Amino acid sequence: KITSDILAGNSGFYYARPTEAAKKLHRDAWSVGQEAGNEVSNQKALDRNMEKMIAEGNIRVRNLFLEQYPNGIKYFEEGHRYTSQMILHV
Repeated sequence: KITSDILAGNSGFYYARPTEAAKKLHRDAWSVGQEAGNEVSNQKALDRNMEKMIAEGNIRVRNLFLEQYPNGIKYFEEGHRYTSQMILHV
């Protein structure tokens, strides 16, 4: 299960069972990230491999409930929580 960014998964919070398919997903995402350097974020590398493995029928992915596991937009922007302001007030 993974948090959702509406159009794609959000690797900010997710969990995966330690299956061979999940291990392959992470190995392949690591390889994509290494090859692309700074051009691809870890989230995009994971998303690309996740989409490929879903299309091939190798993994199933379900979204976590957005209310319980908010993505960055929902948590920081819609919730008006700005870490820089919180840090300044501490």
